[in-house]
Amino acid sequence: MTTPITGRLPMRLAVLLLLFSLSTPGWADTDLRGGLEVGREWKGRANLVRLNLAVPVWRTFFAEQGLPTRLHMEGSLGHYFADGGSGGIWEGGLRGFSRTDLGSRSPFFAEIGTGLIVIDKRRLGDAAWGSSWQFRSHGGLGVWLGENRQGALIARISHSSNGSRQKPNPGIDVVSLMLEWRLL
Repeated sequence: MTTPITGRLPMRLAVLLLLFSLSTPGWADTDLRGGLEVGREWKGRANLVRLNLAVPVWRTFFAEQGLPTRLHMEGSLGHYFADGGSGGIWEGGLRGFSRTDLGSRSPFFAEIGTGLIVIDKRRLGDAAWGSSWQFRSHGGLGVWLGENRQGALIARISHSSNGSRQKPNPGIDVVSLMLEWRLL
């Protein structure tokens, strides 16, 4: 029998990402960004509130082709608020994603990423998950805000599941909106 993950693990993951971001190599251009993401689970079981912290970890590439792309690491701490007052789930995650400008002068960009999350409970309302460790993938479209791209507004679609490693594996699909702002 596996023991549930304690609530301290998501906080430890967030602190680890913060320390990682402060030690980013100089060639990656420091650009620490924080975001507030709110969303709704597609099956109508829960609402989501998530805090994200992202930092670029690789230089820009494909700029000559008009599609500047950067790789980022993102840490997150979120909570799914279950409908009907049946509790909720805390999650902490760490994932990589790429962000590509859709043209050299366009204010729009696309992103895609994947990584691991850990949840503190394996039950949300009537649904149960076979594992506390989940994989989350997302895709998104965003628009830069401000003359120097200080902020961004991003629409994301994400899927989390344990990759059929354990049963049951109902997964959780979320559509969300995130407001992101440059911190450093």
